[in-house]
Amino acid sequence: MFISITAFLVIAPAFFMLAMYHTTKNPALRPLGITLERMIEAGHMSDRTLIVTQITFGPQADASLSLDDYRAAFTKSFGGFNTETRVQFRTAKRGNDITVRYEVGNSIIGPFPIERAAEGIRPAVEAERMVTKQRALALRKEQAKLQNGSFWVRILSE
Repeated sequence: MFISITAFLVIAPAFFMLAMYHTTKNPALRPLGITLERMIEAGHMSDRTLIVTQITFGPQADASLSLDDYRAAFTKSFGGFNTETRVQFRTAKRGNDITVRYEVGNSIIGPFPIERAAEGIRPAVEAERMVTKQRALALRKEQAKLQNGSFWVRILSE
């Protein structure tokens, strides 16, 4: 008896929130499943930057610029393509190089030595555009499927 009451107290709130999510389609109500994509689709968040620029400094690297200078340079470079990047800095365990790599979704472009970092900007921008188009097509396909489906098809498709 005690175990069933405990199980009910644990499961009931999650079940209630899942029912509310299916009713309202508000991803903030989805238990343990809030994803960036769902928040963007629902209009609760603006689209975040898809391109992440990772700059890795070796322990003996000779960095002639400050971190803010690196961030400003990459922000300006991507701004020329009407896109944005989020710049992250890392420290390598060994070496004296400064390398740059670009992450766009599941794709990794690089690493490039800092002197050749510009070679990866255009491929990163193109990858971002492809990911954006792919997401838009998938969203349209999903919306068309939900409009044509019955109530239970829409509920079970989530």
